[in-house]
Amino acid sequence: MGYYGAYPKTVRFFRKLSLRRILLHKKIRNCRVNCEFNRVTVFPLRTVIHGELWDKNVMLAKLLNGRMEVMFTDWKNAAINSPTVDLAFFILSSTNAELRTNHLRQLLEKYFFTFTENLKRFDLNLAKDFPEFSFEAFVADFEQSLIGAFFQVHELNLIKIRRNYSRATK
Repeated sequence: MGYYGAYPKTVRFFRKLSLRRILLHKKIRNCRVNCEFNRVTVFPLRTVIHGELWDKNVMLAKLLNGRMEVMFTDWKNAAINSPTVDLAFFILSSTNAELRTNHLRQLLEKYFFTFTENLKRFDLNLAKDFPEFSFEAFVADFEQSLIGAFFQVHELNLIKIRRNYSRATK
């Protein structure tokens, strides 16, 4: 049975997919695109985003001095948008439910703190230049980004399953 030896029910399910389900998937994909990438962000700051930031697009290397170096690959979906778009996708696609349940607030606080500290390196006076910029606004935008990230993760999983199914049936 190849790759799906442990997943016979999944194989049977996808073999029974009807045209109607495929059309529904296309509608969901279009909704994701419209909901996420074309939405008007309420977040006051926009930045370059990766667009598909998940563990498979992150390379880590330990340097001789003990520090870690991070490199992001596969930039074909890069865009200008809220930083919470990448954060929401990464958290949904690359962490488990237990981590999200127990540590989401800590992750958001750490990201927000690191993001704002890096902005200071560009001599931005956040209180003056962006008075609406706050942790609460960041969390609200993150929650909005979760909607698009949910559809993006769903589509990514379907692509992986189809690819693996194709390999298994060859």
